[in-house]
Amino acid sequence: LKYQGKSVLMRGALHVGDLVDREFGLTFTGVYFRRSIEMFQWTKDGSEYHKHWYPYVIDSTSFTRGHLNPLLMPFHDAEHILDEISFQGDIRIRVSEELLPQFSFAHRVPITGSDLERLPADLQGTFRVVHDQFFRGRDIHYPSIGDVRVHFAGIAAVNVTVLATLKDRQLVPCPQSNAAHVRGEHVSESALVVPGVLDQAGMQTAFFKSIDHGLGVPWWLYLLGVIHVACFAVLGFLAFFWGDFSQRIRDSRSD
Repeated sequence: LKYQGKSVLMRGALHVGDLVDREFGLTFTGVYFRRSIEMFQWTKDGSEYHKHWYPYVIDSTSFTRGHLNPLLMPFHDAEHILDEISFQGDIRIRVSEELLPQFSFAHRVPITGSDLERLPADLQGTFRVVHDQFFRGRDIHYPSIGDVRVHFAGIAAVNVTVLATLKDRQLVPCPQSNAAHVRGEHVSESALVVPGVLDQAGMQTAFFKSIDHGLGVPWWLYLLGVIHVACFAVLGFLAFFWGDFSQRIRDSRSD
């Protein structure tokens, strides 16, 4: 490939596929699907006890009587990621596993009444749908200790901008020394994945080659960059020369 080993800006829509959460009988079409479990529990702050939703078990063995939590979470979080993530315009280039943690912009996937019918037999009648999520308990507005809520998030067919290094037809993290400016903010991570197709105004990447499905940035953009740098260099040299020349004139007059 033309940009093999180079830091590139890849932009476009991703290929999607079916991701299945077998424990809850749900199928999501996209590149990423996440299940999150929360349980209503006691927690202690100093000498005071409070009740909140938590995604993990709060150890209550040292709590006073009447403030005990369940010992285990009834269900666990789960993530489902498409085996191969690639761009619709160029299936030759794939996203490496090292970049998968960068896909952190998942959106809430609402649960509907029809999803109740898809629950496995052992969960039928256990949950109901409240506020676009599964809920197990009597009243979500006045939950009891041990009540459970399950919500989902995913990344569907979206356009993304990926800043990475192209290596063996895969997008991998860039060297740590590389940096860029995204929407006016300095970014120094070794890899970057953001939703949407950013243009040159949104992402100022003066030191990165930019490709859209294998197409390079127009040559005149690079030429403008070179001219810009050259002008600053010339102005700096002239300022230095003029300062030195003025100092010599003042010295000669003082003599």
